[in-house]
Amino acid sequence: MKAKKEDDGTKLIFVGTDSFRLAEYKVKNGVDGEFSLIVPKVTITDIQKITEYAIDKECEEMKIHYSENLIAFELAIKEIKIISTSLLIQGNFPEYEREEIMPRSFNTKVLVDKALCEKAIKKIGILTKDINNFIQIETNQDSIIISSGKTDKGAGNTTIPAILEGEPVTFGINGRYITDFIRIMKGEELLFQIVDSQKPLIIGEKNDQNYKYVVRPLINN
Repeated sequence: MKAKKEDDGTKLIFVGTDSFRLAEYKVKNGVDGEFSLIVPKVTITDIQKITEYAIDKECEEMKIHYSENLIAFELAIKEIKIISTSLLIQGNFPEYEREEIMPRSFNTKVLVDKALCEKAIKKIGILTKDINNFIQIETNQDSIIISSGKTDKGAGNTTIPAILEGEPVTFGINGRYITDFIRIMKGEELLFQIVDSQKPLIIGEKNDQNYKYVVRPLINN
């Protein structure tokens, strides 16, 4: 969790990673100065639940206080005041903004309907759930082919319409990582931004520049 000055103002940035994928979400808000903190995952999960409760009660503001090793989240819900505190993790967060981790230049962009994509992945996932949920995505001029490759349970593929910009590409990926993202999407169109079959790709929504979801491709052995 950090604050950083950008061309259009200071942003509050939330970043999380499990080493196979990384998510970054930016919020333009009332932040003074720059800082960088590492907050435990369990704390963020608890804060999410408290925040959802506060939103339901029409609370519009949260205050965040922090020191060298402690963070506190403060909410005022009518006559109730909630303060949640946590120790911070000491250390340095990975330098994820490097091009080899979070690419900014892409050779291929693919736009698909999220519902059709999710349905196709679930079909193929029946065959690949025991092998890292591996799926292969191959782009064509106006469609993508989602396939399983050969597995102990057989092989399958399905085709869905797509809008392709750039070079054709084929890559492997954990299908569950895509469906995880689809579940939190607000829009209806899913955007893949791809360098090649080996480098991390960015999954996002067509009209949302504040959220980036970076996934490492898989190699089918």
